[in-house]
Amino acid sequence: MIATSKITTKGQITIPKTIREILDLHEGNIIAFEEKENEIIIRKTESIEDYEGFLKDKAVIKDFDEIRKEVKNKISRKRVLGE
Repeated sequence: MIATSKITTKGQITIPKTIREILDLHEGNIIAFEEKENEIIIRKTESIEDYEGFLKDKAVIKDFDEIRKEVKNKISRKRVLGE
């Protein structure tokens, strides 16, 4: 399948609906861009490593272990409850 999107002047794109449906992407999801063999792979994040940098520059500074627990709990809820 091929889907296309136009890049805006700010470098932004809209992910085509068919791709959002395939990846089950919704507002607020985080996606990862991975370069592999001169191609870019777009994937929905699934592990704590995929959230690296997500909490950067947030106003509230928390202990790393506390953040790790929160992220793991959120991932677990998503997998079990389909949130």
